[in-house]
Amino acid sequence: QRSEVEKQITAYNLINRLFCSFIDRSLDDIDYTIGEKLFLEKFLNMEIREPPPGKGMLYHDDGQSFEEVLYYGNEWLLFIWELLLVVMLDTASQNFILSAILAWFINEILLKS
Repeated sequence: QRSEVEKQITAYNLINRLFCSFIDRSLDDIDYTIGEKLFLEKFLNMEIREPPPGKGMLYHDDGQSFEEVLYYGNEWLLFIWELLLVVMLDTASQNFILSAILAWFINEILLKS
């Protein structure tokens, strides 16, 4: 009977070989294209274009994606910041919709800097 560690090592090796084959384009039924994001896609941090049929889409990375991982575990702090910002803007403007839009815009600016 195999131990859990051996099963994890086997699974790691299988996934690693699959990923290496994918990057080397050795898999006939799985293909991808590499491109740049549009300005609007970068600004909204979402994909707008559909990938070509039967292909995946990979984007060039500016080396900033690792910083996204640093938010992990800080969700409550970020939620409280967002809530405080919306409440503060709502109190100042007396318009909830405007305050929500301004809070989103401020957070986008802070995330880009």
